[in-house]
Amino acid sequence: MFFLIQRSFFIISVITCVLSQQSWDAVLHLHDTATAELYNAYCLDGTKGGFYYRAASSSAAITKWKFHFSGGGWAFTEQSLLSRSTTLLGSSSTWSQYLSQLWAPEYAGFYGLMGVNDTTTSDWNFVWFAYCDGTSQTSDLSEPLVVGNSTLKLRGRALLDAHLFELERLYTFLSTATEVIVSGQLHLDYLQHHLHS
Repeated sequence: MFFLIQRSFFIISVITCVLSQQSWDAVLHLHDTATAELYNAYCLDGTKGGFYYRAASSSAAITKWKFHFSGGGWAFTEQSLLSRSTTLLGSSSTWSQYLSQLWAPEYAGFYGLMGVNDTTTSDWNFVWFAYCDGTSQTSDLSEPLVVGNSTLKLRGRALLDAHLFELERLYTFLSTATEVIVSGQLHLDYLQHHLHS
């Protein structure tokens, strides 16, 4: 399921998609130290969060964006948070430079408009929000959670804020985007709030 955000009318339409069979890719962007500290934006294990990015391939698509929020389920107990903190769903320490080395397409949520087979949006900017907080980027504990001898950071909302900050700082996403497609673990209202009119 995908949602289309158009700045002028903010129309959300559901688009039925099919699995893309071709390869796809994007490059890892870890938040810089200043951004991580500004937002206190860290994965469960305290490593910096980030996203995978592929720039628009045509001038006509420079203000068009598609996003996928990585899934992975929630961690509901302290022990599950601790276990997750040692995996790619709780730490960026094992994230690869290229998305294709981290997730196979069939597990990454790349279907239809998210895949390179699509001719409608294949030239758009593409961002894959990596998931490393255990709560689909909604947690917001100011103090770390101590589980046994480990200290865990539950900073999902801060990670999302850092993503948007970096995308604006580096690529003027918030101030220039005209069309945005979102799929996966959705934060549509939050994105809409941050997009400039």
